[in-house]
Amino acid sequence: MTDVLCDTSVVVKWFHESGEAEVGQARAILDAHAAGTLTANVLDLTVYELGNVAARALGLPGERVGAILDRLELICSEGLRLSPKARKDAAELAVTHRLTFYDAAYWAVARERSITLVTVDAELLRAGAGVTPTDFIATHKTARKTGPAPAQTRAPAANPRRRERSGT
Repeated sequence: MTDVLCDTSVVVKWFHESGEAEVGQARAILDAHAAGTLTANVLDLTVYELGNVAARALGLPGERVGAILDRLELICSEGLRLSPKARKDAAELAVTHRLTFYDAAYWAVARERSITLVTVDAELLRAGAGVTPTDFIATHKTARKTGPAPAQTRAPAANPRRRERSGT
């Protein structure tokens, strides 16, 4: 099975589409994750970044932000953590490529685990750190976009493996 690491620029599209590019492609990755044909991972810091985007950039009410973050946990469980080696690598990548440490952390974890980083972050893409959802889908048959982008009100399906572990 294919594993990917999705950064917040992709994850936000799972919950919000207005003004966003690549929504259908990002949600195709989510759908493939829900179907069990790939594993979409996030970092533990994704919850903080997504909460910040939802509250500040999108101006959503606190109750809605909390619901989105709860949904993210159901979809991806706990996020991946940086190992000591990945922290050092992230620091080097941040300095070398003039990235935020947050962005460099995604790249470092993807490198350490030998998985693809899926992002629409211009700085990460410019540094050669990852691929866009469109490019990922074009090269991986496990996540094909089918039909139009889902409606904005659509709630992403929970990861079935997560339900088994939690007993819900």
